[in-house]
Amino acid sequence: MFSADNTNNSAPVLTVVDDFQCPACHQYETVYGPVFESLAKKGEIRLEYRTRYFLDINLKNDSSVRAARAAAIADTFGKYQEYHDTVFSNQPSQEGVGYTDDQLRNSFPQAAGITGDDLAKFQSSYDKGEMNAFVDAVDKNASADGYNSTPTFLSNDKQIKFTNSAPTEDYVMQIVKAA
Repeated sequence: MFSADNTNNSAPVLTVVDDFQCPACHQYETVYGPVFESLAKKGEIRLEYRTRYFLDINLKNDSSVRAARAAAIADTFGKYQEYHDTVFSNQPSQEGVGYTDDQLRNSFPQAAGITGDDLAKFQSSYDKGEMNAFVDAVDKNASADGYNSTPTFLSNDKQIKFTNSAPTEDYVMQIVKAA
């Protein structure tokens, strides 16, 4: 799934492999997310997400997969990035608590800007599981590609690491371009 701001097809692809229940993903999203989004809006990178849901097994719930499916539905309304950001900004402080269906199908899409008739279509799609097969395929392919921990970052399919606790756009671009 690409963020909506990918307008420069020649820009390098920055892929983020994440899980909506992953506390480390939440930390990276808080620190790096605004920088990634700014670079994507400027057309300096194309931002891609491969959402995993393997933490559901460890946490004995299904919140990751339900959040991933809802985010994929939000993408059909051009609101993936907004939905993604909303889910992470509302990640429960206690690991394993997860997300409610009310959050995933009502409050989160509204916070992401999906309202009115679009909200009703979103909810119908969520209830029918219309993006289940797509999300399952993304998870399966990411696993087959060996991306079994989150967060994982790739630049043009080469794994990269970000270590700066106060990243700048220049820092991120240096890492992305060096791959």
